[in-house]
Amino acid sequence: MLIEIAGCSGTGKTTLAQRVAARLSEHGDSVAHSSNLVARATGTTWCKNERLRNLLVNLVLTRRCALLMATNRPLVKFSLSRIGLLGRGLIERISRIRSTMRILACDSILRDHTVGAQLTIVDEGVIGCMHNLFAFPYADAMPSAESVHTYLALAPAPDLLVLVDAPFEVVLDRTLSRADPPLRLGKKNERISAFLANGLAAFSEIRTYTPYQKRILCVHNSGQSLDSLTSTIVDFVVAKMEQNGKQ
Repeated sequence: MLIEIAGCSGTGKTTLAQRVAARLSEHGDSVAHSSNLVARATGTTWCKNERLRNLLVNLVLTRRCALLMATNRPLVKFSLSRIGLLGRGLIERISRIRSTMRILACDSILRDHTVGAQLTIVDEGVIGCMHNLFAFPYADAMPSAESVHTYLALAPAPDLLVLVDAPFEVVLDRTLSRADPPLRLGKKNERISAFLANGLAAFSEIRTYTPYQKRILCVHNSGQSLDSLTSTIVDFVVAKMEQNGKQ
């Protein structure tokens, strides 16, 4: 079962993903984090340098990317057209395309290697990939529900989705304080604000996508106890597992 924890940069999804994985393991479930599973599947666990390992994974994923372009051409075409239309400059476009193709290729690997009762926790998955397609610092307009829903209809859905949001001011503060911000901090603050505002708007449209209603949990991370949020997510996952087991 693929469980994606997604949300705009700064909502705290990565921290929650780590906590949820640990809590489910304590619960007795077989849990894998997506990055570890991809490393094992691509034979790159031996490399301890994270940057070098990412480069090796990218090389292994080349064939997956080519296969993806053949098997899900509408998804790839939509993604590339969004980046081509709204991206500014060659470097930004290349970076977003590379990140998008990597995420989609990793997703296909995760689906191949998540078997039986195993739970795979994903915090940079197909839904999180929406950052590349909808969060642009120079966009003239907010992402529309129609464009977000088009992407969701084309993209392979996770089995369960935990959508994390937070107030804009909290998201901005967390993003500016990150050691690895999604945008270079040299950019003007209004551009970083626009990037985050577009991201929050895009992810909020997921709530209105009817086909996801039975697989989504929305949580609000405004700074309250992470233990409480973690428990809420774990209870949701366990309940869905029990429900599926009875069907």
